[in-house]
Amino acid sequence: LIITGVAHGPLPVSDTEIPQAIELYAINPIANLSEYALGSGNDGQETILQGTADARQFLYVANDAASFNSFFFFTPDFVGTAAALNGSEAIELFRQGEGYK
Repeated sequence: LIITGVAHGPLPVSDTEIPQAIELYAINPIANLSEYALGSGNDGQETILQGTADARQFLYVANDAASFNSFFFFTPDFVGTAAALNGSEAIELFRQGEGYK
């Protein structure tokens, strides 16, 4: 599983811009995504993934499902605080306690 993209959308809402999302790519099949978590390094937010992934499958984690859907026209796979970005975070992908940036 690797990070392939980070989106910080152009839709102004209050003090944030939405949608905010992280794109992941499963190179090989993953039987248990709960072994993986995403973190945003500057503010300690973490999102634990769930389910399974097929080889060559993209997965999307958003901070808000409705805004992600209205912008990208599909529903994210996960919603979590790790995707609540302001542009200065280090995005981290963890597997069983090992950090990958």
